[in-house]
Order: sequence, then structure tokens, then C-alpha cells
Amino acid sequence: MPRYFFDAANGSCHSDLEGAELASTAEARSYAIRYAGQSLSDDPALLGGEEDFRVEVRDSERLLLFTVTTFVTEAPAMMRA
Repeated sequence: MPRYFFDAANGSCHSDLEGAELASTAEARSYAIRYAGQSLSDDPALLGGEEDFRVEVRDSERLLLFTVTTFVTEAPAMMRA
């Protein structure tokens, strides 16, 4: 089974040194989405300030396959607050 690595970044990068063996890139995508959601659930401050929160998915050769990006965009109504 292929190994995928899930690096987290929000201004600083946290490299995944172990990775996970998953059957396909579709499973890696689902894993990355769940990983991002759990990370933000555990620590909502990861989306503080102007920074986004990203999970970069890499293959066994560390080639970037795709990125899950989460960010907060304030609506104009927030400017009045």
C-alpha cells in the first residue's frame, strides 16, 4: 500500500515523519480532510489572525499531491463591529 504524509502548516510547518499507509489518493484526501477538521476542533486558534491552516499531502517521495486549505473570511458586516 502507498504511504502518504500529511504536513500541517499555519505560518509554521509541522512535518509528518511517519505518514500513513492508505489504499489510494481518494483515501488520502478523506484522511487529510478529517485530519484538518480534528486539528481545528482540538485547537481553533490554528486559524488565528491572517493565517490559513493547510494540510499538505505528499507521496512516499515527498512529492506534493494536493492541499486542504481552511481560512476565515470576514464579511463586510464585521467591519461595523
